[in-house]
Amino acid sequence: MKMLIAIGVLILSAVMATTSGQNTKLKKPYEQWTATEVTQILSDSQWARTNLKITGERPGSDASNYPPETNFFVQIRLYSARPIRQALVRRMHLTIPYADLTVTQRGSFDAEVDGLLKCPQCAENYIVTLSSGPGDRLKLVSGSSSVMIDVVALMKRVPEDELVRHVSLLNDKGERRTATRVLTTKKNELVFLFPRFDDQRKPLITVSNKKFYLDFDEYLSRKAEGALKKFKFDVIDLVQDGEVMF
Repeated sequence: MKMLIAIGVLILSAVMATTSGQNTKLKKPYEQWTATEVTQILSDSQWARTNLKITGERPGSDASNYPPETNFFVQIRLYSARPIRQALVRRMHLTIPYADLTVTQRGSFDAEVDGLLKCPQCAENYIVTLSSGPGDRLKLVSGSSSVMIDVVALMKRVPEDELVRHVSLLNDKGERRTATRVLTTKKNELVFLFPRFDDQRKPLITVSNKKFYLDFDEYLSRKAEGALKKFKFDVIDLVQDGEVMF
């Protein structure tokens, strides 16, 4: 019973996170972030969105190929935002744990993650990651027939040239950047790269913008049973020291 309650809380948290991320205040260096703070930044913050789409019995719809109460889980992260990369490194710190390493070991670790923190590709690209549950179907431990569908696995079936045509960044002035490349990682993620600048070296997103969207159009939305959609981000929440963190 306790396990079922825990699963219910997890699902409820994921559903609630589909609205908008919390505005996480970064009041201390990332090396001091707690595990709870790291989890919030990576899953429900101004730089991350978590969406859980639960289907019902819909005879005749695209969902009819799936059992009732099929769950489609996705997590979106603005990877080119420094706080996301710092949170990933801090999560490694807490996992190792970093505090127990020798000075030499810390030096080696710091050198290995230096590229992640600096992210050379971020200078010319907005980078967004899409992750999902491990495996095509992660069965929930419950008495129901619920199954979790891996949305990333569904997207991997779509040719890259089609993916890049159907996902874009759109600002509140109607300016759009279509993805130029999609990469796959060993951690069951899709990595989308969008050009940061236009021909005049003007960035798509500046402090003058109020919001922008990660837009998976109707084609991809159908492929993922509505789990992929238009995700909204408020620019003011991303600004740190006068700079848009993305």
